[in-house]
Amino acid sequence: MAGWLHKPVRLCAHRLLIPDVLVQRVNIHSSSDHYALNRLRRFLGSPSPNAFSPEQLEQLYKSVKRHKMHSQLTPNQLSAIIGIYGRLSLPANSPRIKGRFAMRSGAKQDYWSFVLELVQDKSRLGLELNDGDRYWLMFARLQQFHSLKDVAPDRAFAALAEVHDHYEAISSRTQVPEILVPYLETLLSSKDNEHETQAINHLSDLLAVHSNIHSRLLALLWNLLIQPAESVASQPKDHFLHTMCNRLSMRHPHNSASQGRAMATHRFDPSSRRHVPLALGIPQLIASLTSTLFPLYTIPVPLSVKQWAFHQAHTVLSPSPQNSTSVRWNNLSLLALYHLSKSDSSSNAKLFRNPFPSTFEDWHIVLALGLLEIVMSDNSQIDQLRTITRNVWRTWRDGMSSNSAARPIFVERAVLSSFLKLAGKLRHTKLLEDCFDYVTVNNLLVLAETRADKAQVGCLMGNFMEASVLCHGPRWDQFLESITREPESVGVVAGIVLEELRHRQIGLAYDFYKFCRRSRISIPPSTIVALGCALSHSRYDIAVHMLRDQALSITQIESLLQAILEAIRVQRCRYLNPTLASIVARCMEQVYCQPEAKADLDTWPINYRIRYILPLLVIAGYTKETLRLIQCIHQTRSSFFTPHFFRRMLRVLLRHRQYTAAVTLYNLHGIDATPAQKDFLRRQLVLGLTGGGAVRLARRHSSECSSIPGLREMVARRVGFRLFAPDRSKSIRVLHLIRWQQRQQQDSGERSINVPAFKSTFFILINSKRPIAALRLFQSHVSSLDPTSKTWFGNVFLHRLLRYSTRTRNERGIKKVFETKRFLTRRMGFEEDRVTVNIIVKALLRWKHVFDAENVQALFDNLVRSGYPAAARWRRKNNVPFGTRATSGVSSSVASSWLSNLSSEISFERHTKPLYKMFIKAFHVRQDVSSAQTVVGILKEEEAKAICVAQRQRVGMRECVM
Repeated sequence: MAGWLHKPVRLCAHRLLIPDVLVQRVNIHSSSDHYALNRLRRFLGSPSPNAFSPEQLEQLYKSVKRHKMHSQLTPNQLSAIIGIYGRLSLPANSPRIKGRFAMRSGAKQDYWSFVLELVQDKSRLGLELNDGDRYWLMFARLQQFHSLKDVAPDRAFAALAEVHDHYEAISSRTQVPEILVPYLETLLSSKDNEHETQAINHLSDLLAVHSNIHSRLLALLWNLLIQPAESVASQPKDHFLHTMCNRLSMRHPHNSASQGRAMATHRFDPSSRRHVPLALGIPQLIASLTSTLFPLYTIPVPLSVKQWAFHQAHTVLSPSPQNSTSVRWNNLSLLALYHLSKSDSSSNAKLFRNPFPSTFEDWHIVLALGLLEIVMSDNSQIDQLRTITRNVWRTWRDGMSSNSAARPIFVERAVLSSFLKLAGKLRHTKLLEDCFDYVTVNNLLVLAETRADKAQVGCLMGNFMEASVLCHGPRWDQFLESITREPESVGVVAGIVLEELRHRQIGLAYDFYKFCRRSRISIPPSTIVALGCALSHSRYDIAVHMLRDQALSITQIESLLQAILEAIRVQRCRYLNPTLASIVARCMEQVYCQPEAKADLDTWPINYRIRYILPLLVIAGYTKETLRLIQCIHQTRSSFFTPHFFRRMLRVLLRHRQYTAAVTLYNLHGIDATPAQKDFLRRQLVLGLTGGGAVRLARRHSSECSSIPGLREMVARRVGFRLFAPDRSKSIRVLHLIRWQQRQQQDSGERSINVPAFKSTFFILINSKRPIAALRLFQSHVSSLDPTSKTWFGNVFLHRLLRYSTRTRNERGIKKVFETKRFLTRRMGFEEDRVTVNIIVKALLRWKHVFDAENVQALFDNLVRSGYPAAARWRRKNNVPFGTRATSGVSSSVASSWLSNLSSEISFERHTKPLYKMFIKAFHVRQDVSSAQTVVGILKEEEAKAICVAQRQRVGMRECVM
């Protein structure tokens, strides 16, 4: 442990590396006196020691001490034990020092008393304390001081005096001065002038020796500097200022680990996938000023800026008749106030209390602007900020413009850029005009060749644009005229401004882009693509229109299109606006179907994006374009579309009744598919065509079966694939098929039934007006059905009363529906659900004589009270859309009997949407157009909500998968 402070110590969080299962139980009651000593030596000498708990190791050492054998431990071994318990006892806000020994956390976290015992034992043995022992002893005495300063001040200050002795012993030899910060913080917090003088002298000595200062020590330095100059004693203040001035000439060795870490110098550009240097602004100038004293703030800046920063620091810190001790202290105080204000907003108020010096330098202007930019978010002091900003501007304009020749143009631009930013946020029109005049006179907007110049000019233009919009509104033409009067350079300026606004306010950038398009101002295509890619993340619906820009090439259109498709995929959109879908479909054909197109289709992100967008194009109504895209891509890359994609695409086509396109897709997939894949897709196609009523297409592709068809397909064949209007004489044949299948299952010992095939059979019997046969089929297999299937069969049977009986209306029809429902519940185990509610409401709405418009309104209100959705803005009196009371109308007694027992789960697609459409039709039939429009509004709003909820759920599922 000796000499450990001569080497850099890695400061990191204490980590527990050894799991509990590796801990071996310590038997401290062994009959051998040497057992505990050997165990302790083995632990301290092993290259990878097993972990003890702190309590176990403490008992082990005390056992050795009790047998008078701790004198056989070497000094390094005793120091290792001291270090273990010192690290375990460090407070959370102290530097973390990593050691070789892993140690599990114990029941307590304060072992300073044991550390003191260990140090005393080492001293009594006549062993010399090394620097590590002194450090832990110093920290133990510090904790003793904090615990005793309120109850026993004399003992506390005696402990602090001992800390001073240990500090003097190790401070001159350590290479890591930040580990001494707790002692300096204790001295400064004691509110004692002697201790404060001692702390400042210690800090000055450390600054005089060490070049690279850690941020923890810097935070202590900044908090010291914001104290008023008159509150600090003269001797330590002069010593400190002399040390700070000497640091300007100190040689700072290059240390890549400590330089450039105080602030970011680049930002990531998603469009180019590169890190772009930030423009040189006020934060970078302040970092350059600070780096003359502390290399931690060193960032890459032009050489002229480095020289300017050194000159400014030397001017404000060198002693002279104008630079008294108080003036130099206040100059550093302004720097400290800026660095503290970035992390502590409570320091902002001190900005208005610090007096400004009589002689201004760039140092003061730059730091004042930096502070103003930080506190600008505080709107409560807006008038005071306007006054301060105006005074700083007058000082810069009137008193310091004479030094512009010796000042780098980078500094001029950064200062004016900050003033423009402040003018915009303060809505200060006069300051904006003065700044623009200054920029024009000094030619600060002249484009140069270097990258730093271009970035800074762009930032200056962007700040001027933002300030102009905030003060005068979007007067784009006046803005461009004020910057340049040469027609050939308007496009260049517009491109620079658009590129700068893209990183600040994407909405403002798009408005400026639209103005340029209307005014036929030429913008670089790369800037348009970058703007569209940035806009697509939040507003892909706006970025889609940029695909129609004639200035873009095929390659650029593909780049922007891919960004839009990725945004649609990430946001898990379920629907596309038809206008947007037409633009996307046309651009995709242009990129992937033209002979000159050379799109890259081999990367997996492109595969996912295209597979996701194609079903959305079908839903939006662009089936032909989608099929052409699939055919073109499939001809180019036959393995691009997977069998899963073809199945999913076929389901979408069948669901949206695109039967011819579904057949085309099936034939396309059959070219390269295996027989099993082709047969699976054929079954899906035939069943979909049958369910949609495409009888001829279903018959044609049913004959292509190369294996035994499924039971559902066999059932459909028996009635000629006419599920909705089957021949009554043929429909009875399906019962023979079901009985045959049942016998086959009995012979093979199977007990489960094919529920989808039974549903098709039941549906055919109902549609062929054979309710008795359907009921018998239901009854014969009711014991094998689950509750969900029973509910489906019961609902279909109930709905038949409304579909095929013209007499099922008025009171007789309603009684028949309720009697049938009770019969199904009693005999078949039928459990009603929300679909049953829709069937009963449909029957009620047929009773036109009793259910007039007023009673229909009362029925709708009762449904809303029972949980059906209606937004707050549609609710009126009694918190319902039509304002009826809960007891009004004949619908109250009818609805309350069966709505209260239903589950609270309501699906928009299956329950709410069909129900509300029935009410819209009922209101129109009763000539109540106003009520119908109210329900239409409610339906549209709930549909939008359902889409958003489904989209969020899909995004959440995607994030879970990722």
